[in-house]
This record gives sequence, C-alpha cells and structure tokens, in this order.
Amino acid sequence: MQRETRTRWRGATALGLAVIAVMGASTDAAAKCALRSLGDEVATNAADEIPAGGGVLVGWVETDDHGGPRDVDPVVHPTWAFREKRKKVRATMTAIAPGLAVYVPAVGRGQKHTVALVDGARTVGTYKFAKVTAAGQAAAALILPPPKVTLVQRSETQSFRSHDIALMVTLEKRDHAIPPDAYGIILYRGDTALSWHRIDKPDEIAVPAYDSPGRCGAEPPAMTPAAAGDMVTLAWVDRFGRVSARSAPIQVK
Repeated sequence: MQRETRTRWRGATALGLAVIAVMGASTDAAAKCALRSLGDEVATNAADEIPAGGGVLVGWVETDDHGGPRDVDPVVHPTWAFREKRKKVRATMTAIAPGLAVYVPAVGRGQKHTVALVDGARTVGTYKFAKVTAAGQAAAALILPPPKVTLVQRSETQSFRSHDIALMVTLEKRDHAIPPDAYGIILYRGDTALSWHRIDKPDEIAVPAYDSPGRCGAEPPAMTPAAAGDMVTLAWVDRFGRVSARSAPIQVK
C-alpha cells in the first residue's frame, strides 16, 4: 500500500510539473511575439487610366518581414522615378498622410502618357495618365464629396501587455454614406493629417480612422491617434490620391 501511494504521488507531481512547463512556454511565446515590419502597397490599379488631379497612390501595410523597417515611413521613396519609353521622368511625391503618398510624373497633361514607375532597375508598375481637359478637371472635383460625420469616438483597451486605441467615425445615415470611389478616410487636426485608414466595408456607416497595431505590430512613426476633446476634420481619398473637401469640424468623444 505504501508503494502504491508513493507511485501515485510521483505521477501527480510529474503531471503538475508538465502543466507548469506548458503554461510557462505559452507565456514565454506570447512575451516574445515576432515584431512585424512596415511595407508599402500600390493602391492604384494599373488597368485604370489615371484622371485629372490623380497619380499613383501608395499606402503603408504591415509585413511579416521580421527584419524589415519599423521606424521610417515606408511610402517615402526618394529614388523612385517614372520612365516614358527610354526617357527618365522626374516623379513628384506628395505626402497625403502618414503612410500615404501619391506619385505624379512631371509630364505635360495635354496628351495621354504611358509611364513606368521605377526604382532603379525594378519596375513598380506601368500606368496610363489620361489627357487632362477643363471638363475633366471640373468632373474630378465632384468625385468625392466631403464626409458627413455625426460622431468620432475614441476607445481604449488595456491588456496585460498592450494599450490599444481605436477611433471610429460614424457617418450620416443615407445612401452611399461612403462614396463608391473612396479608398480611405483621413483624419486631420488643424492642417495636420494625423491618421488614415482603408475602407474595408464600403456599405457601413461606421468606419475606423485609426486602429493601433498592437504590441508586436508596426505603424508609420508619424501616425497619431487624435485625443478625446480634439477638434478634427475628415476627408476621403480615392485610389488616384485625390482628396475630397473636408468635413465640418467635430470634437472627438
């Protein structure tokens, strides 16, 4: 009987140590999550003709390249240029928001142009720029109306290892609250763009303007969530980098 009791005790002890080891390994794995990096994504479709006022829009993304950059804006590329046939054409980059920029070739827009966006020997993509007319310019200004915003709500979630922040924008309830051509929404404080977010659900009336990446995620270094009490405005941006007029000022709740 004594031997049987001792055997049971040893078995229970071994099982308890195994459970503790698994829990410890799980906690350690969570503590050492792989840090994500910053990359870029071209939003402009190569098949679309780029209209008046537009260019090649590039937005930031997170990547699983664990050795990649985390402290630079991934859409800023000083070495990028355009090439038309064999001629190199200067690219003008306009930063729209942190992690969002549009590239336009320095060519006359009185005729159509087919140009390649290049980074040294690498071709990023080939794009067609439409001939610009006065009528085309006037039509471009009407593509994206300003957002009709009823609420900007900031929420914060505290977990054991991270402090997550989100900003949700509620739009006026009506047909096409989000314009069909909208690619993203930009949030401004004064004249400074603090953040932007892609439109993931075009049929919704509530869209995020900021969503923190979490403890192991990454975001452009200048990306900033507006604080509760801030007066902000919002604007749409389409896939060609054309930005709408801004909404009426509204206070973050």
